[in-house]
Amino acid sequence: MATLASLVTRVREKIDEDVEAFWSDTVIENQINESYRYYWAFILKLHESYFNKKVDIDFDANSAGEYTISSDFFKVRLVSRVLSNEKVPLQYKERYDTPVSTETGNSTYDLPTYRFRGSKIVFEPAPDFSETGAVEVEITKLLSDLSSAQDTDDEFPSLGLDCVVMRAAIKCKQIEESLSEGAVSLSPFERDLATTEQILKEALEQRTSQRSYVEQFGLDPFSDY
Repeated sequence: MATLASLVTRVREKIDEDVEAFWSDTVIENQINESYRYYWAFILKLHESYFNKKVDIDFDANSAGEYTISSDFFKVRLVSRVLSNEKVPLQYKERYDTPVSTETGNSTYDLPTYRFRGSKIVFEPAPDFSETGAVEVEITKLLSDLSSAQDTDDEFPSLGLDCVVMRAAIKCKQIEESLSEGAVSLSPFERDLATTEQILKEALEQRTSQRSYVEQFGLDPFSDY
């Protein structure tokens, strides 16, 4: 985890301006946030479940089956019913795809279908009973912009933060070049960024390849051995 102030300091070290002169903190902060969003997408492209987290939903008999999803979600990846410590994936159904029962369920109805309505997830039939931790939703987090009150995400990789700093420094130098109408050498920055990006890419791809290796060559689940 890193603070916005610490990233500003690191960018200033890169552009050789420890004390504010040509660059205001606001300009640097804007470039850092743009780079932070860029590498969030960069990481997700290489490892789509990297920023996943789990959210529990408690059934409420008075909710009509509608529940608001966590406000920091970008994408819902899996919705599972929790039954006796076992998780069963629920079936996604839209009303226009197939007939869906909208009758209220009962305490013995365990596996409703689900769909989305805006920021809400809707279970049908709507359970008419209350249960804590009835459903587990796995989401991809949408990262918030950094501010004095918002640090970087705990799981954002340190190599990713190195890339954020270097990309922000390059953007600052590019603006400096356009304003001064002079030549600013970006080669050292771009070379370092390309190297760090490649290392980050290989690290993330290795996770994916290891997952495929286990799935493809792991023990046969039907084997007696």
